Amino acid sequence: MATEYVLDGSRVTSLQTFLGEMDRALSKPVGHFSNLDWLQDILSGGVEGIPDNGITVRWIHSEQSLQHLGVQLFDKLRQLLEEIANVNLLLQ
Repeated sequence: MATEYVLDGSRVTSLQTFLGEMDRALSKPVGHFSNLDWLQDILSGGVEGIPDNGITVRWIHSEQSLQHLGVQLFDKLRQLLEEIANVNLLLQ
């Protein structure tokens, strides 16, 4: 069974707050994820404590994120997470 992490969309108002919330959700040091390429590398590689059998990211309050980020950025972030083989994304 995949480990589940909760991303609180009510805290996501920009790309930087998204990266910070991913830091918090995955229990990484603040600022660990400095950009989307680094985030993708971490989530794809099974390193840094991310289990090789995959994870579930439950993005709660995702509608609030959509409102703050706009459709284009929200879809880019959603697509990035959905395209990573060992990430199961649940929008709530």
